This record gives sequence, structure tokens and C-alpha cells, in this order.
Amino acid sequence: MKSIFSKIALVVAVLAIALSVTGSASAAITSYLTVGSTGPQVVELQTALEAQGYLVIPAGTAKGYFGALTKAAVIKWQAAVGLPAT
Repeated sequence: MKSIFSKIALVVAVLAIALSVTGSASAAITSYLTVGSTGPQVVELQTALEAQGYLVIPAGTAKGYFGALTKAAVIKWQAAVGLPAT
């Protein structure tokens, strides 16, 4: 049961990040993202986290892979906005 709530919390957190940066639902992330996820929605998440100062992707590293840096950035963002770290 805990994992279901963790997944829901992560999806809510990801959507909130995207909406807080863009101010619209056009960048809404509609998939469950976790370590190992790839694609354009991961790029949206990373772009939002970068814009808010939670993520720094090293020079020469392409966006689009949800790895340890992205996970750490999501956890920092969750703590900053009072969400449980998932």
C-alpha cells in the first residue's frame, strides 16, 4: 500500500513542478516517472527542476534520462514544498 501512495505522491510532485514553472498544463507530465525512465516527459521534469535551481546537469550530458541526479533533485524539491520524499 505504501508504494501506491509513494507513486501517487511522485506523480503529484512532478505535475506540480511542471505547472509551477510554466504556469500552464501544457508541460504537464502524465506518466509515472522513476529512476530509469526516459523520454520527453523526463526532459520536461529536468527542465523544470533546473529552472528552479534543484538540478544541475553536467555540461555535455543530454537530458532525457531519469538517473540519480534527477532523483536527488526531485527529493530536494519535495522537501522544499513540504511533500514526503518519494
